Amino acid sequence: MVFGFGSSSSSSSSSSSSVNPNEPPPAPTREERKACWAGRDAYFDCLNANNVIIPGDENKVDGKEVKTAESICSAEREKYQKNCGQTWVRH
Repeated sequence: MVFGFGSSSSSSSSSSSSVNPNEPPPAPTREERKACWAGRDAYFDCLNANNVIIPGDENKVDGKEVKTAESICSAEREKYQKNCGQTWVRH
């Protein structure tokens, strides 16, 4: 569920084929916003719990490089990116 791409479950496939690229994307539903906020909160809670100061820089804790196979909070970040619009994730 990504905002801005017409991924709402209520949209039909016939309407998505005739989408005008000049029209703004449909607003996210209440459920989509709740999922985004929950994902965002879980991601930032994980960052705070692991003393990560800069989001997106999960391989550093307290300014030192962490040697792990997977970055810290990668599962939470993945859910956040999946459930929120890219403008939210970038900013």
